[in-house]
Amino acid sequence: MKTARVAYAGAVHSAVPYDDGLKLADGRVVAEDAVVWLPPFEVGTIIALGLNYADHVRELSKELTVTAKDEPLVFLKGPGTLIGHNAQTRRPKDATFMHYECELAVVIGKPAKGVKAADA
Repeated sequence: MKTARVAYAGAVHSAVPYDDGLKLADGRVVAEDAVVWLPPFEVGTIIALGLNYADHVRELSKELTVTAKDEPLVFLKGPGTLIGHNAQTRRPKDATFMHYECELAVVIGKPAKGVKAADA
């Protein structure tokens, strides 16, 4: 079943789709535009890889100030860097360049151990 984390009336709730809105875990039904959509899980520090495929390095070659090596760029993202569904990204007032791109995260619903590569 699809579930979401939302903020509503000063609290964080788990919610599921319902007829004309969302049904919160406490049973209340609210309109989708009455909530603030949150990332699907409580976020800690994220270890991310950048410049991890050649086409992306070529695409950004004019903006890069460092020479690209044969290794990905590793960087950290803090908990405040994720946004939920329909949220707006923030652009710092004095930013001279802001690259747009989409990030994809996979949320695994249960622990996995010893999973065969073919089944991953």
